[in-house]
Formats: sequence, C-alpha cells, structure tokens
Amino acid sequence: MEVNAKAHSGMSTEDPIPASTLNRTLASACLILLIGLLVGTLYSLLKIPPEMILARLGIVLPASGGHTVLSVSNWQHVTVTALGMLPVSCVAYALFSARSVFMGFARGEYFSLKTVKCIRGFAVGIFTSGMTGLISPPLIGLILTLNAPAGTRALAINVGSHELLMLLIGGIMWQISNVMARAAALAEENSQFI
Repeated sequence: MEVNAKAHSGMSTEDPIPASTLNRTLASACLILLIGLLVGTLYSLLKIPPEMILARLGIVLPASGGHTVLSVSNWQHVTVTALGMLPVSCVAYALFSARSVFMGFARGEYFSLKTVKCIRGFAVGIFTSGMTGLISPPLIGLILTLNAPAGTRALAINVGSHELLMLLIGGIMWQISNVMARAAALAEENSQFI
C-alpha cells in the first residue's frame, strides 16, 4: 500500500507563490540591491571623513591639539574611493549574475548553459569580493596615512569571518557551477543522439 506523505502531512501540492513570480521578484530584488549597494557605498566613501574610514579599519591616529590631523590629497581620495568600491562592485556583478539566473528560471531555463554560466558569474563575483575585501582595507589605510607624520603611517591587516565566508561560498558555488556545466554539456550531447 502506497502512502502519500504530503496528503497526510496536510501540505498542499501546489506552491502558494508560482515559481515564475517568485523568480521575477528575486530578480528585481537583486537589481534593487545592486543599485542600492553601489550608490550607498559610493556616497559614503565620498562623504565620510578620512579619519572615520581609518577608524573603521581599526587605525586611530594620535590627536594633536584635540583633533586628528590628516592631510589627504585629491589622488588619495580618488584611490581610496576606487579601492573601497572594489569589493562592492564584485558583489554587484554577483547580484547582476544572480538576477540573470532568476530571469532564466522564470523562463523555465533551469539547466541551460546560459543559466549555468550566470551561476558561475555569481560565484566569481562573490569569490572576488572576498579577495578584494581582504586586499582593499590594508591598501586604503596605507594610502590615507601616506602624508601622516613619521611614525603614524599605518598598514592594518584584518582577516574577518565575512571575507572568509565570501571566499568559501564563492568557491563552493564555483565548483557547483562547474559540475552543472558538465551536466548541461552531457545532456546536450545526449540529446543529439536521440
């Protein structure tokens, strides 16, 4: 005697939200988040004083006359802004790739080579965000303190769980996308024989 587990558990066999609607909603959320992250990060990098950026990196310069003296030139501002945008730009690329994945899912393209390449794009974006998240902060600290008085220049290296998780998740997704790419290629090859 066959027992239907879903019927006995009280679960409906129909999804409360159609998959195409959910996928389009997730694609829109990725786009909104992508734009918000880029604009918000750029705005904060342009508006936050260099001393606060250094404080966020764990670098506190000695105060002179009650306030911290930090002379930062235009090229330093531009370089720090570019370095600060690197990890976020990588996440934006990942979100753009995720958006493409969800749009493909909404069209019913679950295992197409295009969808798999977009999953790989997501993985690459997350992985490179982790890498640039490790490299950018020390460079930002060094560049901002170049004009600081002797003995107060700083190079701070912090390795946090956030960056390590980004590397791990990106690496896992990258490997999954490689396996999916092989499966999609095999499926395409097998379809030609039929």
